[in-house]
Amino acid sequence: MAENMNSWIKKSEIREKFSGSDHTVSDALKALTARKIILKNPSKLGEYRLQHRGFALWIKLFGQRKRQA
Repeated sequence: MAENMNSWIKKSEIREKFSGSDHTVSDALKALTARKIILKNPSKLGEYRLQHRGFALWIKLFGQRKRQA
């Protein structure tokens, strides 16, 4: 989702990029929606986006960092 900043993305596109199970994707989307980190598109079923571009920027900047042991 961070690649699209705060543009809408289909659940099927998220699934394609995720290596886990479909159940895990569904659970994650429900949890992130409940916490208001991502939003559901009210006019299209199965589309989501990050609530703020700031989330996407933070993920892009810090999500790829190597963890120190």
